[in-house]
Amino acid sequence: MNSFWIDTTEEKKNYSPLSEDIHVDVSIIGGGILGVSCAYELTKRGYSVAIVDKDDIGYKATGHTTAKITSQHGLFYDYLVQSYGISFAKDYLQANERAIDHIASVVQEESISCQFEWQNSYVYTTKPEEVPFLKKEISALSLLDFEAPFVTKVRFTFSDSRCCLFSSSSTISSFALLICFM
Repeated sequence: MNSFWIDTTEEKKNYSPLSEDIHVDVSIIGGGILGVSCAYELTKRGYSVAIVDKDDIGYKATGHTTAKITSQHGLFYDYLVQSYGISFAKDYLQANERAIDHIASVVQEESISCQFEWQNSYVYTTKPEEVPFLKKEISALSLLDFEAPFVTKVRFTFSDSRCCLFSSSSTISSFALLICFM
């Protein structure tokens, strides 16, 4: 499968294997988005860093992603609340929201031309029997002080459908759940 990100990258960086020993404060194994992000944060704090990867930087899992940055990971928060408790689930949600804010600030501070924009994220079903699972997710998010009101109109529609949307009332609208009945 081709990757839009890899196929449309105008300036590809090819780094040669190390030909000599080097000394750095931190070696990061893996040149995906996590490794590169860690290197960025560490160098901002004054550390010297080397990223080591057996392949090209950003060309494996990271190069084949959708570039969606979200705190919404399917129907996950009810599971977290039930398995680990409200406090843990809330910490997880807040950490994800802070990470999104941080990414937005880095994009702005570094003037990165990446078409970053705030968008709602949707999880939906076309099967009425799955609605109880979605409602449990909404209830779990309510326990986490993450507002999730039902609405009947969204910016897009599916033909002959009724939709309900819940979205964040926080300063960023990165999370929404859509329930559709066809």
